[in-house]
Amino acid sequence: MLDIDGYVPLKAPVSGIVHDLSRSDARAVYQNVLDSIPDRLSLLRSLCERNGYRNDPGGWTKLLADHVETEVDEDGRVSLHPVIKTVVLDISLAMSQRLIDRSNGQLTWKFYTGSKRSLDFQRSVLVGFSKAAKSYQLHLFRPLTNMALTAANGEPMRDLSQYLEMLAEDI
Repeated sequence: MLDIDGYVPLKAPVSGIVHDLSRSDARAVYQNVLDSIPDRLSLLRSLCERNGYRNDPGGWTKLLADHVETEVDEDGRVSLHPVIKTVVLDISLAMSQRLIDRSNGQLTWKFYTGSKRSLDFQRSVLVGFSKAAKSYQLHLFRPLTNMALTAANGEPMRDLSQYLEMLAEDI
């Protein structure tokens, strides 16, 4: 059982699906995420320490593989348990911060307002990858959620150390 004592979810300043929020409300959510990064990284570090995992991509891989839990809603849709969803969010922020640090300032956060059809619309994305398409942006929460859901279905958890190295190749 994962010891989550003191581990709290990120509180959004407004409720709703970010994609559907007004631009000003979505910007408030974006700013809240950016402002919370130091606290979220500290909470993730404490969670790892308290549960005997390294606070690095290898440790995060093992933490998720060992503790991934899902829920099924009344429509039969499977999603991550809220605590695990928060862990995935924090890991996505930690991995994004590592990419920013490795890029020496080349990568930056951006509030994405491109195509409304994009899954990244009105979300915090990383931009500035020089070896990828000029319009390339990265929002790590979604692929990490998919990896965790895959692990919940009995498949091996993808090694986040290798994934981080693959992403870093595009800096």
